[in-house]
Amino acid sequence: MAIGEIASLTGSTTSANYFPDKVDNNGKSSKIETIVLEDPKFKDGKDYAVQQGAGMVVTKSTEQEEYASVVFLKWFTEEERNINFCGDSGYLPVKKDANNIDSFNKVIKENNINLNDKVKKTMDVAYDTLKNNTLYTNKAFDGGRNARKVLEYNLYDLAINDRKEVEKALKNGKSLEEATKKYTSDKNFEKWYESFNKALKDSVK
Repeated sequence: MAIGEIASLTGSTTSANYFPDKVDNNGKSSKIETIVLEDPKFKDGKDYAVQQGAGMVVTKSTEQEEYASVVFLKWFTEEERNINFCGDSGYLPVKKDANNIDSFNKVIKENNINLNDKVKKTMDVAYDTLKNNTLYTNKAFDGGRNARKVLEYNLYDLAINDRKEVEKALKNGKSLEEATKKYTSDKNFEKWYESFNKALKDSVK
């Protein structure tokens, strides 16, 4: 994003801290104006939002180390301490009582935390999302890791390959409309959608 290679992206709340303020490309600098919006909803769809994040685990070790790890996790997830961490990182607190904008703002103010403006905007929207949506997280199932790879890379890989073909057609003298016509039709979408569904089903066999 910072060098102008990406025109748009979808990021998590934790990416707000790292989102650039300007694009520097070929000696030119352009300011980036940032807006933060809730997830889009399908027409007539219900208010659901996907919840996902990093996790912490206690691995098998000595009794003393396992006990110390649990004590640390309890300490780390105490409401005020966890909110402090969230203000710096863009993560949301893990406890329900801490997951509201009033608690967040109170702790941030009391501890004089100077929030990045993008993080502040992101957290406002994130807490509205928590309040106004039913949260969904994918359940564990056999083949889940393989299915996730399909979801993550299927369309991405196709876009990379199609772009190469479009670039080749442009070099051969075709206009942009001519070069992209076969990739922007409903028929091409249906073809991809069928292959995507098949790949997803095959991944969990």
